[in-house]
Amino acid sequence: MVRIVIWGSTHYEICLCKKTNKDGSESMINPSSAQAFLETYSETPVQVASLSCSKIATGEYVVRFFADKTIYKTKTMYYIAFYYVYEGDTICKREAITIEPAR
Repeated sequence: MVRIVIWGSTHYEICLCKKTNKDGSESMINPSSAQAFLETYSETPVQVASLSCSKIATGEYVVRFFADKTIYKTKTMYYIAFYYVYEGDTICKREAITIEPAR
């Protein structure tokens, strides 16, 4: 699913850090580090900008993206990429976004 962000507005993405337990259930985890980027992707990810990433609860982060009219293009596919490290492994979660002009 592609999220639509209106040009000139701020989008907030909630990112969850979870692990799967041996019994198949999931539990929230606290990663040793977390960061977020705006990326493009054709053959490999390309980081376009660093994004604000704030912890709001155990294993829960909010990423802030401002669709600045002077920097970003409409009708272009971007990704909000959230990276975190847990037990030495780097995990990445990406959400596809497109920027649309206000109607």
